[in-house]
Amino acid sequence: MKSSFRAVMSAGLMALATGAAIAQPTVEEDLGSITTVSSITRNLDLAAPGVRWYQMSISAVPSGGSAYLDIGTKPGLATGADTMIGLYDASGNRMAFDDDDGQAFYSALSFGNSVTPRPADGTGAQFDGRDGALAAGTYYLAITNYFATFGLTGWVVTGNATGAGDTNIFINFAPNDQPTPPSCRLTSTPGGVLNDGTGVVTFNLVLTPGQMPDSTAHVVTIDTSLLGDPNPSPVTMTSSDGVNYTYSMTVPAGYPAGGYPIIATVQETAPEQRSSTCTVNVNVISPPTGQCCTGDGCLILTAADCAAQGGTYAGDFTNCGGCACLEGTVPNDTIETAIELSNGSVEQGTTCGATVDSGNPICNFQNIAAPGVWYMTTGTGNTMQATLCGGPTYDSRLSVYCGSSGSLTCVGGNDDTCGLLSQVTFCSQEGSVYYILVHGYVAGSTGAFQISLIDDAVPCQPDVQCIPTGACCLPDSCERLTAEQCAARGGSYNGDGTECVTLGEYGASHTSGDAFPIVIPDSSGTGPGLATASITITDGGTVNGLAVSVSLTHTWAGDLIATLDNGAVQVQLLDRDGGPANLGGEYIFTDVATQSFADVAGGLNIPAGRYTPALPLNAFDGSSLAGTWTLTVTDNAGADVGTIDNFSIGSISVTNNCGPSCPPCAADYNQDGGVDGGDIESFFGQWADGANCADVNLDGGVDGGDIESFFTVWQAGGC
Repeated sequence: MKSSFRAVMSAGLMALATGAAIAQPTVEEDLGSITTVSSITRNLDLAAPGVRWYQMSISAVPSGGSAYLDIGTKPGLATGADTMIGLYDASGNRMAFDDDDGQAFYSALSFGNSVTPRPADGTGAQFDGRDGALAAGTYYLAITNYFATFGLTGWVVTGNATGAGDTNIFINFAPNDQPTPPSCRLTSTPGGVLNDGTGVVTFNLVLTPGQMPDSTAHVVTIDTSLLGDPNPSPVTMTSSDGVNYTYSMTVPAGYPAGGYPIIATVQETAPEQRSSTCTVNVNVISPPTGQCCTGDGCLILTAADCAAQGGTYAGDFTNCGGCACLEGTVPNDTIETAIELSNGSVEQGTTCGATVDSGNPICNFQNIAAPGVWYMTTGTGNTMQATLCGGPTYDSRLSVYCGSSGSLTCVGGNDDTCGLLSQVTFCSQEGSVYYILVHGYVAGSTGAFQISLIDDAVPCQPDVQCIPTGACCLPDSCERLTAEQCAARGGSYNGDGTECVTLGEYGASHTSGDAFPIVIPDSSGTGPGLATASITITDGGTVNGLAVSVSLTHTWAGDLIATLDNGAVQVQLLDRDGGPANLGGEYIFTDVATQSFADVAGGLNIPAGRYTPALPLNAFDGSSLAGTWTLTVTDNAGADVGTIDNFSIGSISVTNNCGPSCPPCAADYNQDGGVDGGDIESFFGQWADGANCADVNLDGGVDGGDIESFFTVWQAGGC
């Protein structure tokens, strides 16, 4: 969706830019012809608005060799300026532009030599040839204050620059002073040449002239004597353009089969006498062979030999690569026939002849479009890793599930970790069966692979509960465990799907008075679009267990970054989470929620509900509630847009579901009937252990807020 949108916009800009001829810009100064090592500086006043132009002529700056052209701005003599620069060729075509590659808010461009970077200007980017090569010719350099738009053609630079001040512009140039001889690249067709008297081989040579100085005349010859060419060698190759040369010959009948290295020579005849050679290996075959499917698999035979072995001949020059002759031989094509993997096991496999498992869920955006095969393993409660790394370069994908056929739950997925090969690391739940689907990137991606399973023996807490879990009430805590695990630890199991705490309704204590909806501007390509909403609170109080409600509409959740700021502390609510899913509803962010945007990403929509923020909101605990609270939402990619529809802050009540084993009044923590120092000692003992009862403020966690809540009631002498 995004790429097609941007392509259409680019096409539209090009059409507008090429509508009419535009005069060359008026230059501040013509710097003349720059062909030797040069360092030029100029100081100029950038009174806004306005664009200053410089003209120069340079020799070629290729992507290889030692030539480079580095341009940048730096602080001026007086106030300095926030600059942007762009370079155009003599026809008005934009070559490159930049905003902040220099130090601070200054600009930098770098062309040519990328092998030996030049030092950066201050804290800016290295001069490393990142902007590509330049042909010899005349160029125009545009300098302006921020912000400006550099058009694709016609020297069009527009914008609303409002800054002022002066800047120093510097231009450093070095020519390519490394002489190179002419070179060539030699190929031949076809790949295999028959030796039955009909096989014609054609040689194609591409010539690259020498440099420093440029070579202007060449003679190209080729020695084909190794192929039995009746013409005396070397023979002269022919060309119509001085770059592409050809020569064809017929391999004599009965000539010995094998590989023959054929050498061509490029001889410069002006202005110097430099030369070089290039080689191609010609394969002479006798007689034609092809793919033959037999009871022994795929063999390369002649048609007659294939028939003699009762095989099926696929045609001359076909081969045994890919999935040849393997159709219908895959033993683990279905989930019911999955091959078991144990810790440290290594299995060789293939997806050739398998079917497409298109009816299964899509894990982590890994579309299932190619044939796949199945493996399985049993969880140990540790982190596990299924990897295809180290095997053949089959363009693969991995999807990991738990559950049963027809009712699978995604655990993880991956496309490319090591080249085109895949790897998934996941936290396993003890006793759960995991199914691993090896499949291809696109419909035609099939082939052999190697799969390994590694259990790192590190216990973990799985994000995906493959075996039902629920609240397990233990003597001094509550954990989500399976019924079997709860019984083994002597706890009381509250049932599948139950939580240790129950979250009450969200209560908005303060709501923004802004006029909603507030449009979130789309990213401009040079910076994010930004929208804000705010709440001003005049009454006092201390923050403890904050919850934030943000209603959003947007067609690409992964574009957005959202932060909450009270002037002293800033917390990130969203960090481009949710991928391509749509937003459309009220999203309540609270530290005690049981899911994040990442947990539900992958579908068409992110449902309204309660989610953990990108960073904990307890960073606000203990600060004053009074003041201005600002919500900032930025759009960091183009094409998709949305709105802020509402914004409030408040709290969510938390109910402990593990019975009244905790003191009914935290002040008498040791429940001895009095409020004294013994209660402090008892509280801090359990607080240090993270015990459930130490969650005095009932926000679902044991932290500094509970200490404050305890001492509030303890100093009051009771509840």
